[in-house]
Amino acid sequence: MGSLLAVAPLMLVAARARADQTTEDNAPQFTERVGYAPGGAQFSGTVSLRLDRAVIDGQARIVTTILSVIPEPGFTYAVLKGGGANGPVEIEFTSAACRSNFRFRCQPGLTRIDFGLMRPK
Repeated sequence: MGSLLAVAPLMLVAARARADQTTEDNAPQFTERVGYAPGGAQFSGTVSLRLDRAVIDGQARIVTTILSVIPEPGFTYAVLKGGGANGPVEIEFTSAACRSNFRFRCQPGLTRIDFGLMRPK
């Protein structure tokens, strides 16, 4: 039961998310503000991803490509994982006072999004 309670706050953030599900050349795009402060009044940046379907070695895959990362003023970012075929995306945002990590993974049958919570350094 303790693990369910630990996941509940992430479920609430995901339920409030308003990602743009636009398509270009039949490929969905995900654009969202990420790295929220508690309460959701401030965020670290905006991330835009493109999701393409592919068959590689006879296996269905989703190829995730980072289209853009726009940090908020005072933040910098580093791409720790860059996506690819069924590959995760992880981007760390850092300011003088705090940091947050955005994590995204999409593959057939599985989608996980951690928008990242700002934490003091």
